[in-house]
Formats: sequence, C-alpha cells, structure tokens
Amino acid sequence: MAGRVARRYVDVGDLAGPTTPSFMITNIGGLWVAAEVDEEDVALVHAGQEVTVTAEALPAPLKGTILEVGAAAFSRGLQEVRAKIVRARVRLAEQSELLRPGMEVDVNGSALLARDVLVMPLEALVQENGGDAVWVVADGRLHRMKIETGRRSFREIEVTSGLSAGDQVVVSGTKDLQEGRRAKVSPREASED
Repeated sequence: MAGRVARRYVDVGDLAGPTTPSFMITNIGGLWVAAEVDEEDVALVHAGQEVTVTAEALPAPLKGTILEVGAAAFSRGLQEVRAKIVRARVRLAEQSELLRPGMEVDVNGSALLARDVLVMPLEALVQENGGDAVWVVADGRLHRMKIETGRRSFREIEVTSGLSAGDQVVVSGTKDLQEGRRAKVSPREASED
C-alpha cells in the first residue's frame, strides 16, 4: 500500500511475532471520519446525508457525506451502560492537511423531524407506572397531567397530547410534588409553597 510510516513499534534487534505490529502506515489521501450517533438519533441519520466536520486543528469546518450507518449498537462506556451508540462512516468532500488519523472531530448534521409540534424540556417529564406525565401550574396550583410523547432529543421531548401551547410546566424538583399544592412560577422553574 502507498502511505507514510506514522509509527514504528519495533526496533532493530527486537523479537517480533506474527501477531506483533511492526509499523503503522497511514494514507492521508483516503481520510474518512468515524462518527458516533446516539441511539435515539439513529433514525434521523442515513447514507448520503450531508454533515459538517469541525476540529480544533481546522480553521474552518469541512463538508462531509455519510457513507454508511452501522448495523449494530454499542455501549458508550462502562459508566453509561444504558447509553448506546451506532457508528457511521463519513467521507470528507475535501481533504485537509491539518487532519490526521486518530484526531478527534465533531460531526454535526440536521434533519427535519416535524413542523409545528409542541416540545418541552426533557427534565420536566415524569415517568411513573409506565406512563408519561408532567406537573403543570394552573391558577397557582400544581396539577399532574398525563401526556403522550413522541420524539426526543437529549434536551427536549415532543408532546403529542395532554398539553397545550402556553401551559406552564415544572422543570425541576418534581420528585416530591403533590396535587393541588400552591405553586409560584418563576422563569424556567416552578417552586412549591
């Protein structure tokens, strides 16, 4: 193969076996990016989709195209056993001499999920007895409302029924709330009196 020696693992006189690597050879001309997609976003990612690749070493973002999306999900790490990722392969539209194999980059893309939908902060969601609910402040009192949800991101969740635009929801401290208790509303949070 054509390429450059990026690393030498053995020195003259070292013993080497058939499974011991001797050199790492890189070919910068065929550089591509491996992207990790969160499992909840994998339905939005497809081959042919355009993305933007950024890195600290790059003065400007590079355009890329997703070549393929992996067929299996993997655990993100030992601490986050439930968090899964799917790997995608991205071809760069142009090569940059500043990028090197093994560098970390950020890959960003966008997809239209739906138009004119109601969303709320994900931390407002209360899950009990297998159902979704939210605490709403109406007329100065707390009320637990059952809701139905749709797509979600790591920040927001779509509400398909049970809430209306303009409803005030409790975003934090929802664990010990009680129905009918008085509540005072402040920006981005509701507190119990």
